[in-house]
Amino acid sequence: EKKGIQHNWTRYLPVHESWIKEEIVFVLHSINDALIVFFRGQVLVAMCVGGLLMIGFWLIGLSYAVLLGFVAGILGIVPYLGVLLSIVPALIISMVENPGWAHPALTLGVFVLVQMAEGLVISPRIIGDRVGMHPLTVIIAIMIGTTLMGGIIGGVLAIPLTAALRTLMFRYVWSESPISFRKPPAATADHTVSDASEASEAPKAAPSNQE
Repeated sequence: EKKGIQHNWTRYLPVHESWIKEEIVFVLHSINDALIVFFRGQVLVAMCVGGLLMIGFWLIGLSYAVLLGFVAGILGIVPYLGVLLSIVPALIISMVENPGWAHPALTLGVFVLVQMAEGLVISPRIIGDRVGMHPLTVIIAIMIGTTLMGGIIGGVLAIPLTAALRTLMFRYVWSESPISFRKPPAATADHTVSDASEASEAPKAAPSNQE
């Protein structure tokens, strides 16, 4: 069924059936797989962050700790933006229940600690393992993405784009026999050579038939 779906959408590519079309399909599949793996990993990261926030809120005596942690886990599926949205209700509840600055500051401290754990340990480890990248590479990719593309969008797209780029580099640059777009792949070239040899042998068989 999966192959059938793949065959159906590849028919609509504005490229004739050739090795070039096969490479285009490979590139699109690489990007698609990287996105799927990234967002699956992000769901697991969000669950871990929600659980840590739930424990942290419970330890500092914040009401609705379980609910706030659950909401943070749901919103955390969207990197960065989810955490920023989930911190607002927690601070409001903290300020209403505990007048003054001490408890809201403690609540904010829980967020900061959990975010540090996510950015330095949880996210690089979980997502890095799934996309096949070293945790340090994940951190560097996020830093470069937020710098070049800006803020939340850069942070969201940095890891899947880096994973897709890594796959393409291994195929076209770092491979022992990288594919060149100026000539067909080895399989196509071998097939052409075999066809040429068969064509050259065909005239030799003709005289024997005449005799």
